[in-house]
Amino acid sequence: MSKFSTNLKKHVSQQLGNPFSSRTDDIDSGSTCGDVISVIYDNTKTSIGEIAVTVRAQDGSKTKTTAIPFDPHNFMVPVPNERVHLIKDPMDDQFYYTGIVPPAMYRGNMNYFLNARSITYKQGTNDIHTGNLFRVIPNSIRSLDLYEGDYAIQSRFGSSIRLSGTNKDIKTPWQRSKSDTPTPIMVLRNGFLPLEDLAYDPASIYLTSNQHVDIPFKAAFPSDLESSKIEYDKAQVILYGDRICLGSRTDDVILNSKKTIQLLTQNWAHNVDEVLDTLEELIIEVKKLTGIVKDMNLTNSSETFIIPGLGTSALSTKLPDHITAFQNALSIETKVSSIEQKLGLLKQK
Repeated sequence: MSKFSTNLKKHVSQQLGNPFSSRTDDIDSGSTCGDVISVIYDNTKTSIGEIAVTVRAQDGSKTKTTAIPFDPHNFMVPVPNERVHLIKDPMDDQFYYTGIVPPAMYRGNMNYFLNARSITYKQGTNDIHTGNLFRVIPNSIRSLDLYEGDYAIQSRFGSSIRLSGTNKDIKTPWQRSKSDTPTPIMVLRNGFLPLEDLAYDPASIYLTSNQHVDIPFKAAFPSDLESSKIEYDKAQVILYGDRICLGSRTDDVILNSKKTIQLLTQNWAHNVDEVLDTLEELIIEVKKLTGIVKDMNLTNSSETFIIPGLGTSALSTKLPDHITAFQNALSIETKVSSIEQKLGLLKQK
């Protein structure tokens, strides 16, 4: 007989705090599978992961009870009419579920497993119950293609985390590198393909060691960077999606680079050093120009001209214009000098 086949005692739900069903009298702990009846919610439709399950004994009898996650820090909430693996604490007869059991004919579907032995229907109907909140997406989400040694975390909806390594014998988007030594890579993505692909996954984060990753950049690279566009032999953090947002709640956003910061768009390709160096050169040339304009207008404003028919001399009729031009050049020179001082404070060396 199964360890779960004895008479049951009253049991109190962990979340609702009221009797749900009962517990076994068995002293021994054991392992079995159960069929999920429902996820237990409180009045605000929140849950701690507790579920109602049906446990079948070897004699064919069925018992309805509850189970809570074996590891509350790391678990997937089951859905009604899925099967879960159960273990029981012999001290208090508490059931724990360690994970969701896939069908015997598992083909990689990740969204929903309709494999319960005891089917639960929506109340008053012949429709299979799939939860009060969960929405089934049939045949749309499948498992990653996994390889020996991979560690993966996969959701029902297409999100995944893969911890893998370089292997030249496996064709993946990151298996190219100059070294044949297995090196680690971590890939977090939202996507629906069995193999991660930056071009098609809606959003991705890659943490590489030395892998060559073909990133589908949309702007052209300058010639000095083109060679490392794909074949970059050092570690990278790759973020790719429709939009990348960096925000700071109370303080700065800091970008700190050993070399420079490249900004590439459809219209411009430059790095920060070149832009600021060019601005510095422009300031020098503008100051030279304002000096020339000042000197020229200062000279012109003091020149005198012979008045025809009178034989006397007088200042130029353009004197007001020369004075205005001199003052404007002086004002520009002052402003440019101020910009030069501020720019100098930005310079690292």
